Amino acid sequence: MKKQILINKLDEWLKEQFLSELSENTRNVYKQSINKFINYLNNKEISDIDKDVMIQYKSYLDEVSKSINSKNLWIISLNKYLKWLGYEDLCLRQFKYQKKYFSINAMTHADFKRFLRKAKELNMSQDYYIIKILGMTGIRISELKYFTVENLTKKNKNIIKIKNKGKERDVIIPNSLARDLRKYCRDQKIKSGTVFPSPKIAGKMITEKTILFPPYYEALSSEYPDFVLGRIVLQEKGLYNIITVSGYRQPAEVSGKFRFDVSVPSDYPAVGDYVMVDINGGDTAIIHSILHRRSLFLRRAAGTANTEQAACANIDTIFICM
Repeated sequence: MKKQILINKLDEWLKEQFLSELSENTRNVYKQSINKFINYLNNKEISDIDKDVMIQYKSYLDEVSKSINSKNLWIISLNKYLKWLGYEDLCLRQFKYQKKYFSINAMTHADFKRFLRKAKELNMSQDYYIIKILGMTGIRISELKYFTVENLTKKNKNIIKIKNKGKERDVIIPNSLARDLRKYCRDQKIKSGTVFPSPKIAGKMITEKTILFPPYYEALSSEYPDFVLGRIVLQEKGLYNIITVSGYRQPAEVSGKFRFDVSVPSDYPAVGDYVMVDINGGDTAIIHSILHRRSLFLRRAAGTANTEQAACANIDTIFICM
C-alpha cells in the first residue's frame, strides 16, 4: 500500500466515524494514532507499506512506550483504519500481557467515606458532591454533564437518562443523593444548567482543563509565545506524560539545555508542574521550562547522596489513606 493512500483517505474515514456517532474524544484518539504512524513513515522516509514495515512499526511502539494499554490503543486505531481501507492483511496483533490484580489498590467503602469526610471538613463542597455521585452511581466522570438542575427537578427526578457511545441507559439516583444535590443547587444559587459550573465560562460545566489550568498559569504562559502550556500528569524514569491547555495528552522529555542547567534533582519537572513545551508535530513534546511552583512536595532522592527529589508540585490537598 502507498503511504499517500493512508494520508489522502484519513479525513474521509474520520468523517465516517463522526457520522457513526463516535465521541469526539474517540475520534481524536483515532486521528492521533494514525498521525503517529504517518510521522513514523515520514521520519523513516517510507513510501510503500508492507507487512515488514508494520512489524517494524510495532517494534518501534514497544521502544517508545512502556504502557501496554497505550501501545494496544495505537494498534487498535490503526487496524480499524487499515480494515476500512481494505488492507486487513497489514493489521497487527496486539501486545499480550498478563493482567495483575491487587486488591490493596481497590478503594474500600471506608476509603470512600474518608474522602467525603475530608472534603466536607475542607469545605470543598463541589469536590464532595462529585466524589459522592461517582461513588453512589458508578457513572463515568465524563457523564457528570447529565447532572443538571433540570434533570434533578423533572418528573422522574431520581432517574437520569445517560447517552454514551451510542447507547442509552437509566441511572437511578438514591433519594438521599438527589435531595442533597437539589439543596446544594439552592445553596449555590444554581438555577439552571449543570450542577457543577465552570468558574471561567458561564453556563459551561467544570472540565479537566478548568481544574488543571488556573488563570494565573495561563497568564504566566503568555511570556513564552513560542511554546505551549502543559501540565505533567505522569512521570516515569525521566519520561513524562503531559496534558496541554488544549486538552491533548502527549509523551514529553526535557530539552538538552534544560538537562544541562539542572543542578539538583528537584530542579527536574514533577507531577503537577506547569511547563512550557514545544510540540512541533513530533511524537514527543520537548519541555523547555517550569513555571512558578506554588508548592512542592520533596522526598529524599534514591542513592547515598543527601539530595532531595521533587515528588509532586502545585498541590493544594493531600489525602493519605491508611
